[in-house]
Amino acid sequence: MFSSYPCPMRYLAGFPGKTDVGQDDDVSKLLSALKNPDKQVGWIESTQRQFCEIMKRKPYVVSGTNLSELIEKFVLHLSEAPSDCYFDRKYQADANVTTKSLTSIQQLGIKMTISYGKRLNLLRENAENDLCQVLMHCENFLKQTSIKSSQCSLRGGYVSYDWFASSIFLIMRGNKEKTVKFLQQFSHLLVSAFLWIPQLHRSVRLQKMFHLDKITLNILNEFY
Repeated sequence: MFSSYPCPMRYLAGFPGKTDVGQDDDVSKLLSALKNPDKQVGWIESTQRQFCEIMKRKPYVVSGTNLSELIEKFVLHLSEAPSDCYFDRKYQADANVTTKSLTSIQQLGIKMTISYGKRLNLLRENAENDLCQVLMHCENFLKQTSIKSSQCSLRGGYVSYDWFASSIFLIMRGNKEKTVKFLQQFSHLLVSAFLWIPQLHRSVRLQKMFHLDKITLNILNEFY
């Protein structure tokens, strides 16, 4: 829709653009706590509760830099805890990652993302190249859990566009390094399989799930 027509006003109204929301006292306290968290039992629930309270009382302050810093720090701490890491992968980001030829779907997705980001004054002029490199990095480190599957839908890479990675790119205001670092850390967490579709597509556990479903179906067929 946004590739052909101007964005609806409801998608533009109320955004601060380059003038970021000032630091709120409650957000400052939460960010301070996340910088050096006291990781006792229940600290995650406590952080979530504080965040929800802020969102209920003054959601307008959780945007721009405030939002990017909050999710960066929270995901960082979760990815450092072995008990919270469900996916194991090691990847060294290459600053000179090769950008391969893009599919028509990827080209359209990038065009829409960049157009929307520029309307919100979030992106620089060279943002398109940075977004392409972010997507290539994501494809490279997600390949570490690639699988050989008999399911046609699971063969090869994810065929649609990576809207989650693009959304994080916008939240990070087009900062390529921050985006890649965040996505690498986020990819270790179980929640990534629910929010990040290419991650679920690549996960070896997805293949196990299909095998279990097939076994269950065969057993049911024997009885019924």
